[in-house]
Amino acid sequence: TTPAAVMRALAEAADRAGARERGPRAFPVEPLDPADPAPAIARTAAVDEAALRLRRASRSDDGFLSTFLIRPLSRRLTRHAVRAGLPPAPVTAVSLALGLGSATAYGMGSLPWLLAGSALLLLSLVVDCVDGEVARYTRTFSPLGGWLDVASDRVKEYAVYAGLVAGVARVGGTPPWGVALAALAVLVVRHFVDFGFAASAAGGRARGDVGQPQGGVAALSEATDRSAALVWAKRAVIMPVGERTILLIVLAPLLGARWALVVLLALGAVAGLYTTAGRVGRAWRAAAQVHGESPAARRLAGQCDTRPLPANALGVTGRWGWLAPAACRAVEQGVVVGALALAGGTTLLPAAYAVLFAAAFRDYDIAYRQRLAGALATDDRLVTVGWPVRTLLVVAVAAAVAGGALSAGAGTWLLVALVAGFGVAALTASARWWAARGPHHRPVTSRSRSAGLR
Repeated sequence: TTPAAVMRALAEAADRAGARERGPRAFPVEPLDPADPAPAIARTAAVDEAALRLRRASRSDDGFLSTFLIRPLSRRLTRHAVRAGLPPAPVTAVSLALGLGSATAYGMGSLPWLLAGSALLLLSLVVDCVDGEVARYTRTFSPLGGWLDVASDRVKEYAVYAGLVAGVARVGGTPPWGVALAALAVLVVRHFVDFGFAASAAGGRARGDVGQPQGGVAALSEATDRSAALVWAKRAVIMPVGERTILLIVLAPLLGARWALVVLLALGAVAGLYTTAGRVGRAWRAAAQVHGESPAARRLAGQCDTRPLPANALGVTGRWGWLAPAACRAVEQGVVVGALALAGGTTLLPAAYAVLFAAAFRDYDIAYRQRLAGALATDDRLVTVGWPVRTLLVVAVAAAVAGGALSAGAGTWLLVALVAGFGVAALTASARWWAARGPHHRPVTSRSRSAGLR
């Protein structure tokens, strides 16, 4: 047995057990003088262990603004939540309610309402950090808790985009649905580039697993991690959810809803290009292949959500199969928006947003069943309604509007009804899937915690 094999086995065992990683500064270590141990004992006893654990409950990979602006506020609330014995799930629910309240306030459009929306969104972001901190402080991790956190994040974020657009329309402006649709599309595609990469053999090798050679992009990334300034710069350019939220909080009242969304879209596109280029470079270096019925191929096929077409209709095998889920999202978005824009111009764009909102929820649900619960197959009663079916229904409605069989208003209401039905079905399917596995089906690993909890 080689040392690399031993290290790999230990890492896998710790991952399965949900072991927590400890940094070198996790707890203070005082040098002990055997002749006079009293000073070391006194210094150790003076440490506020609860406060130290609370600081350690914050994520170590947050962005600059989240680390230095939001976390100091959230830790104050976390201390009270822990003392009160609050579990993470109710905290997540409060954050979701505040986020939806923010979207509603933004939808009113005037400056006082924009300020109120930003205040609610800031409070939602702070509270949203609390649920992860409570989970880490109390060691109450669960896959279902991680799913609730990330699902509520996406619902809040996309609801806020819609609220900002509705606010522009309410005060008499032209609603920028196109910008909101583009911002949603860029974020979804970017995330599925990450999800696909992580699910593939390329993701495993490019992360530098024990025994794998390093070089290229991975080596450059490791080298830049030695500089604190470069680390913060890299975290800034990828625009994590906290930074995106803070950007809207500041810019919506300052520049108005339209320009806040434009800036968000521009920075999101830069972040997407940066992360995708890094993934491509790592995959090129790793030269990993996804084969046939391998676990990686099954995960990628699930993320593609192509039923009733064959699971590998877009090709999830080979070196670049991990890009297939993002390609599926991009094709669905392009066809939905293109068909409805051609049929009804800007009139049907709100319906297009609703369609892609619901589709995104379903797709994230599938991805996070894999990432948080370790599922390979994510089949449920809704699996036959993949993105080709959804897209075909939208194209049929668009054709009816374009041909005069339906008015644009009737087409909008029909699409809203379809979205509502699909949304209820998606929530029901997800609830049944999680209920069948129980809330503690599998410990959340350190890797999935960084992806799911905040």
